[in-house]
Amino acid sequence: MLQIEPHEIQIDCPTTTRGSYAWQSILKARDVISRGAVWRVGSGESINIWRDRWLLEDHHRRIITPGPNLLVHSTVNELITEPQMVWDHSLIDSLFIPYDAEAIKHIPLSNHKHADKITWPGNMNGEYSVRSGYRFLVDEEDKSLPSSSRPDPRQSLWRSIWALKIPKKCQMFAWKASREALPTKLNLYKRHIPVDSMCEICGEIEEDAIHALWNCKQIQSFHVGKSFRSTPAVDFADLLSKVLHVGRSSDPETFIVICWALWQRRNKLRIHQEVEPINQVGSKAKCYLEEYNRENDHSNPNPQAAPATRWMPPKMLRYKINYDGAVFKETNEAGIGVIVRDSQGLVMASLTQKVLFPLSVPSIEAWAVKRSIQFALEIGITEAEFEGDSQTIVNALNAQHPSLAPFGLLLADAKELASKLQNFSFSHVKREGNRLAHALARKAHSCNSLEIWMESIPPDLEQLYLSCLNLL
Repeated sequence: MLQIEPHEIQIDCPTTTRGSYAWQSILKARDVISRGAVWRVGSGESINIWRDRWLLEDHHRRIITPGPNLLVHSTVNELITEPQMVWDHSLIDSLFIPYDAEAIKHIPLSNHKHADKITWPGNMNGEYSVRSGYRFLVDEEDKSLPSSSRPDPRQSLWRSIWALKIPKKCQMFAWKASREALPTKLNLYKRHIPVDSMCEICGEIEEDAIHALWNCKQIQSFHVGKSFRSTPAVDFADLLSKVLHVGRSSDPETFIVICWALWQRRNKLRIHQEVEPINQVGSKAKCYLEEYNRENDHSNPNPQAAPATRWMPPKMLRYKINYDGAVFKETNEAGIGVIVRDSQGLVMASLTQKVLFPLSVPSIEAWAVKRSIQFALEIGITEAEFEGDSQTIVNALNAQHPSLAPFGLLLADAKELASKLQNFSFSHVKREGNRLAHALARKAHSCNSLEIWMESIPPDLEQLYLSCLNLL
């Protein structure tokens, strides 16, 4: 059983060299999680200031300021002023270099003491997945290379594959083949699976991707792209790069679909299923691609422009409260905008507030919805529909389980505040329908801290407000 415990990640079983391939994979995942996981600050009582990973930036997870010997066992809660649950700025500025101090002060804190949680930054929701673990390992390997400062030369290959107009399964196949990730017999043999590594078709040469899809003498006579045989390819990625580099004249779509069809035929042969003659694979693959293109060309013969999204009055409750966040990168700050309107579209109140940027766009959106609920309580609103343009935040607000994301405690605060209302709901709207809240958030750039307008909005936004009202 995989468990996440304070100060360490462990499995309730000692490491062993014995066990199944699946079990060994789980043991390896433990190491990946321990290297990539990050603490989310709740109360701060379980997080060591100097040893643990708890800062928000990918390139700056640990404190780099040398820790005094007397404070080597100090925990993050010692940097928080209670019961207000705010950072002690003067203490932080005296203990840490400015680089660390600013990183700490930009971490948003909950109004309540929550347990500290270990989360996985590779996913937006804070939960570990195999895909994100793989991405973490690839990034680690890239950073360890001497040329890590240069972009991956095969990034253009991946982009070219995803841009082709072919079925998604063929794109995935080309991507796997280029990464030598197909279960060829040589790959299986390298993974210590007891199979013969020789080609399934010719039985003469070890079967890797370039052999199974290009070099095998049984398929050379009919394969497209014969002009590329004059220059030997190192691997399938090298071959595909050459095909894509030539472009339309080499018909890369047909090339990939034929390779995919050859792989499907090879798999059927392995389990002794009936297959079509090898000289028919190319023509059938071309027919399949033509049929796919026809279906996609005719799937929407008369596309119509989507109707413009506009602000709509509340459907069930008396008020609708729109909120939004904006980021000011040049000052490392952010803005929050909130506007409260009734069923007629009339303004009850509006707000703009400048805050420290919590180092991610979803976090400032979560802060904005929390502030909008707090604002509603401050002005005596008892029921409202809260509407924002971040689908991620709205989904998390409506989810039954708590969020492990970095912004999860902001949402926990928002839900706790909302429980004080008689009735409420959370909904999503596209940016076009949230323009006034966005403009208020942008306006925070020029305000000192907080500005509130009762039954009105800032004069410079009246034209925008009237244009939204005239659409009703």
